[in-house]
Amino acid sequence: MFKVDFMRLAEKIPQTFLRYKFIDTLLEKMIPFNKGLGLRVTNISDDYIEIESKKGSRRKNHLGGVHACALALMGEYPAGLFLAKNFPPDKYRLILGELKIQYHKQVRNKVIARSERPPALPKNIEEEAWIYMETKLFNSKREPVATCQTKWQIKKWDLIQP
Repeated sequence: MFKVDFMRLAEKIPQTFLRYKFIDTLLEKMIPFNKGLGLRVTNISDDYIEIESKKGSRRKNHLGGVHACALALMGEYPAGLFLAKNFPPDKYRLILGELKIQYHKQVRNKVIARSERPPALPKNIEEEAWIYMETKLFNSKREPVATCQTKWQIKKWDLIQP
């Protein structure tokens, strides 16, 4: 259980490169499963979050391309970051409830994943809510390689039974 508003901490770092490096390093420690996949934040705004993963052997499938599960993780990751930015983890629990991914094209090199603000993003959650996110994944030429849809439960920590 990690109840720290790491996105607000990161905002205090004036240099963009160092801010993103802080988030990458912290999340790699918090989520050991992601280690070695080369996930890096490349852009954070109020409207979207973008990450990338460069070519690496830990994400390969038997054909030498990016494994389907690595692409699914890249679909979930920026969506979760976007929600953590808007619903601080020290106040809210974010749980992935559903993940659907549609693969369009094989990818062998860099993958870019972009999650944008959903149309129905609540400003405040009193108890709990379900939020749908969509992440689009691209290759280095910005050609679509996959589309990932996620459904997240956002719930206040103080409503969770011990």
